[in-house]
Amino acid sequence: MNECLERGLTIDDVANRIDFSFPVGSHFFMEIAKLRAARLIWSNIVQAFGGSEQAQKLSIHARTSYFTKTIYDPYVNMLRATTEAFAAIVGGANSLHVSPFNEPFATEDEFAERIARNTQLILLEEAHIGKVIDPAGGSYYVETLTAQIAEEAWKLFQQIEAQGGMTKAVQCGFVQKEIENVAKQREQHVKERKEKIVGTNVYANIAEPSAPKHTYTSYGSNHMYIDVKTMEEALSLVKRRAIAQHLIHEKESMTIVAPIRQWRLSEPFEQLRKASERHAETSGQRPTVHLVNLGSIPKHKARADFMTGFFEAGGFTVVKNDGYMTIEEAVNGILEANGTHYIICGTDDDYVDVVPHIVRQVKTEKSDVRIYVAGKLPSHIEATFIEAGVNGFIHIGSNCYDTIFAFMKDMGVNVDGEN
Repeated sequence: MNECLERGLTIDDVANRIDFSFPVGSHFFMEIAKLRAARLIWSNIVQAFGGSEQAQKLSIHARTSYFTKTIYDPYVNMLRATTEAFAAIVGGANSLHVSPFNEPFATEDEFAERIARNTQLILLEEAHIGKVIDPAGGSYYVETLTAQIAEEAWKLFQQIEAQGGMTKAVQCGFVQKEIENVAKQREQHVKERKEKIVGTNVYANIAEPSAPKHTYTSYGSNHMYIDVKTMEEALSLVKRRAIAQHLIHEKESMTIVAPIRQWRLSEPFEQLRKASERHAETSGQRPTVHLVNLGSIPKHKARADFMTGFFEAGGFTVVKNDGYMTIEEAVNGILEANGTHYIICGTDDDYVDVVPHIVRQVKTEKSDVRIYVAGKLPSHIEATFIEAGVNGFIHIGSNCYDTIFAFMKDMGVNVDGEN
């Protein structure tokens, strides 16, 4: 803004020609408030420069987020795109792009593009959202969230200005660091399943076909670089659809900055699922865990279902049974299964009486098996179980990604790459 004003343009000329593009993610109310906060901040900035009321109006182009889309169970992406598009419109977007549900792994698909297009048409023509000005206005929750986002964003603006502006802030890595800090927090929440991704880290369907491999196209070798001497030359090339890279010839004139990591939220668990599929191709079966269910179905079902969903998020085959009624049955079931990793599922009361006996007898016969217990138990009971030979405990507070990763390493699954 300052640069334009120094070149003789008026604030109204500048503000009316600036558009903003925002990705819209999966946090519905947060995304609505984000766009509303952007309007509030822009209005205050233009007003401070003396701009007219018309110039204070922000033009927003929104697009559904690539960050939230998944490779597995991709049809859920339709629902994600719909809620993101809905949030963008309620937040006040002037224009909208809805990406196809197969965006993470494909380039062209007539069906996917038709669904993306019709998502907008249904919201426009059937939901009539566009006929209401600021639908979220007056909601105490949304108004409060809008104000909070605007305040925090303004603090970041001030920090960036204190470093000499956005260019300086990017060059010194401040912007990249702030983004990466949030990215790592989101990634950790996904790994711990505090942030749930349907079809990926919860309710995974390992029976679905393998995800297609994404083919990345390199554009670097096809770029034509032109040494531009004047602004008139640059504008002429831009009118002919040249992009920024075309206008840079000498590397000495380029400012090198650390890149911002581009990734999707579901990638950690997709890495595990792909590793499981590769293991199945090479060994003939997926990584497998066996559940040792104790007692009748009502006694073990809750924890057995939790363990099933927990490990299927990593592409594991989970072998179940209807429940062992005695210690001898459980021990024989484990030895006959000929597996390597077992999870005991039952009630806390049953655990105290039977788990140490089961573990000791099994490890007397097969010392190399690993036996875990489902649930978080009092520390003194856990100590007793560990002394008996239990290898660990898995519960709702466990880091799902780290646990599955460790299991895969124990089983000799190659998690890191294709080869």
